[in-house]
Amino acid sequence: MSVVRRLIHSTSVRSIRRDMAFESLSFDNLALRRLPVDTNRAPGSRQVPGACFSRVSPSPVSAPRIVAASAPALRLLGLDPAQSEREIAAEILCGNRLLPGTEAAAHCYCGHQFGNFAGQLGDGAAMYLGEVLGPQGDRWELQLKGAGPTPYSRQSDGRKVLRSSLREFLCSEAMHHLGIPTTRAASCTTSDTLVLRDPFYDGNSKMEHCTVVLRIAPTFLRFGSFEIFKASDPVTGHCGPSVGRSDMKATMLDYTIHTFYPDIYAKYKHQSTEMYARFFGEVVRRTARLVADWQCVGFCHGVLNTDNMSILGITIDYGPFGFMDRFDPNFVCNASDDGGRYAFKQQPGICHWNLARLAEALSPELPSERSGPLLNDFQPEFDARFSENMHRKLGLRQQELPHDPDLVSSLLETMHSTGCDFTNCFRLLSQFSLPEAEGAMELANFLCLLLDNCASLAEMQEAFRARMHPRERLKKDFEVSGVPLEEWNASRTKIMNSANPKYILRNYIAQRAIDAAEKGNFTEARRVMHLLEQPYTDQPEKEEQLAHAGRSLPLGAMAKSEHEEDTDEAGTMGRDEVGGYASHPPAWARSLAVT
Repeated sequence: MSVVRRLIHSTSVRSIRRDMAFESLSFDNLALRRLPVDTNRAPGSRQVPGACFSRVSPSPVSAPRIVAASAPALRLLGLDPAQSEREIAAEILCGNRLLPGTEAAAHCYCGHQFGNFAGQLGDGAAMYLGEVLGPQGDRWELQLKGAGPTPYSRQSDGRKVLRSSLREFLCSEAMHHLGIPTTRAASCTTSDTLVLRDPFYDGNSKMEHCTVVLRIAPTFLRFGSFEIFKASDPVTGHCGPSVGRSDMKATMLDYTIHTFYPDIYAKYKHQSTEMYARFFGEVVRRTARLVADWQCVGFCHGVLNTDNMSILGITIDYGPFGFMDRFDPNFVCNASDDGGRYAFKQQPGICHWNLARLAEALSPELPSERSGPLLNDFQPEFDARFSENMHRKLGLRQQELPHDPDLVSSLLETMHSTGCDFTNCFRLLSQFSLPEAEGAMELANFLCLLLDNCASLAEMQEAFRARMHPRERLKKDFEVSGVPLEEWNASRTKIMNSANPKYILRNYIAQRAIDAAEKGNFTEARRVMHLLEQPYTDQPEKEEQLAHAGRSLPLGAMAKSEHEEDTDEAGTMGRDEVGGYASHPPAWARSLAVT
């Protein structure tokens, strides 16, 4: 089984071993044994030639306390989730106390940022702790994010704050439960240690709480890991710190393929060029499928640089990400992306561009005449995965018909022109059926439901009159199914509801949890974490809990300035203004911005 399949499915099978304590974790730090390590512990930032890792030590924080811990992620390691309730748990999960077998190190990598080669980057705020052998025989790399400075911190202090850390923690786990390959997050731990931050780079700095996320993945190697060998860039003049080290590149390639693509290594280890080609081809395939999965849940990666793309084809480095509310192909989730380079509609093309940069980094070991045709496989792979996902989202059980792509594009165009909520629209479509079906909803009633999630009544009526005729496609699907109508309809609804999430991590949901957590109340963060563990299942009890807590929940802090008139004297919001977990976003959510 591939590492990505294990990453998705390993939490669904409970180990036959008893859950362990922190102290019982079995470390086997293969990466540090197989790859070059810089042992210079001199403080300060510097170039690090000839090494993939640098030895470091986490910097302690004051009075750490756990905001939330993910039981499914902890079980990946064989840990009893109750370990997070131990008195020393926060000390361990933030890096104040290192477990036996850990060997802290920071990874050296380069990257193309916003289209330009930036030279050495590296783990400026993240630290490899070691590799744990899990109960299923899996190997999991543990990484602290926000644990202090490293040689790659440049002008940074190596710290992360609560707002960004909680967003990353929640989204990492949410993406896993959506069925999308991703790094995992075991815990989010905040502290009394403060750092000065300017959230919007506008001169309005404030003190914020240092927070550490414990991340888990088979590896955090990325495209940029192989760019450390790049010669001087003709545009920026930057070069990698290990130019000319072809011996080191071969070592990295062999380690990566042997460890994470063992089937390819076993078959082609004596044919290096063919082995590298097969490896690159698989990275292309996985990346194409990954971005197609993103697009089908409305996820947008805010900083799709080569240093933020995993060599395993999993989602990595959640920065200013966003899930679309209103469908807009031009959606930009990163307020710093003024040119819209990483807009929603650009993401497949950017992933292809980044793969081309990886191909360049692997040359001459992988000749361009071999990598070029493999790059051409990206678009067909993306199209096939996108079509497969969309068929499930629309409940089309039979093979694709000639006009299906037109149906999908017409639906998306209609959603765009009407400002329809991307997630809610697809979820509502499961209630739409052939008129002959028992209990079938009248078209007018169905449109009323959609209108609640659209921009305006007039636009919606006009768009649906002109463009949408989905019942014709549904009827064709039913006619070739060969099953009774009620059975077909029930199956179609089940397929659709398993492909269209009810709950996603919308910005306003994350911000509400952040605002409460910054006041020392972690209840909402934990409630959201549990909600997102079952994104495809209706959870009315969570909605009821939110309704009960609504008057005590703070309005999104980043939006207060524009909506002060909507708050009561205590600065809190009623249920309508707060917004439910699956409702149309409240007005104040439009003021949120993430950088």
